[in-house]
Amino acid sequence: MKNINNYILTAIVSLVLVVATSFLMTAADEPIRQAGYYLPVVFGAVGT
Repeated sequence: MKNINNYILTAIVSLVLVVATSFLMTAADEPIRQAGYYLPVVFGAVGT
């Protein structure tokens, strides 16, 4: 049962990061939009 809790926590954190990234990618300011494009790369590097 301990293993399924890790999967659920990982799914929730991933969902929050996806929502945050999508909001950054649709931001009005150009520097914030640029950060939104590079943020998934950072999340992937940290995740692996």
